[in-house]
Amino acid sequence: MAGQAGSQENKARPGQRRMAQWTRDYARLPGIPDEYIGENGAPRAVWARFFDAFAALSPADIERRFASADRHLREAGVTYRAPGETADRLWPLSHLPLIIDENDWQQLTTGIAQRAQLLEMVLRDLYGEGRLVAEGRGCPPRRLPAATNIYARFAASSRRADAFSISMPPTSPWP
Repeated sequence: MAGQAGSQENKARPGQRRMAQWTRDYARLPGIPDEYIGENGAPRAVWARFFDAFAALSPADIERRFASADRHLREAGVTYRAPGETADRLWPLSHLPLIIDENDWQQLTTGIAQRAQLLEMVLRDLYGEGRLVAEGRGCPPRRLPAATNIYARFAASSRRADAFSISMPPTSPWP
């Protein structure tokens, strides 16, 4: 009976062996937050589910998908420019995603929405009434933002995209 249970478990988790091969040399760094390995030393459940699906792909399928993603970024002209440089660089893509479980994602979206609302209020004031600048609340003098081309283009545009960088703090998983 125990042999059958083990065989059923292998069928339920086809990626388990491949995941073990791919990650055999992976080690959590002491004192550093880790998205893959939990505090208990085991892979987080969301990663186990991902690797189960990922391991079902053949090496050729994986290679083809990675190459397709790289080609799409190149053809779409997705680049960045490092500070102080004049040449654009191709955007480097991590082929493995950052996987965040649903509970952590809910917490992050609440914080991101709050920051976006604050940014919207600050920008509305900066391009409008100017109370923050007039009252000296940590904003630059009014003449500085108005003197830049970026400010003028932004003020004339009704379209804006916000981006927020997130990182896992030492008090894992998320604040």
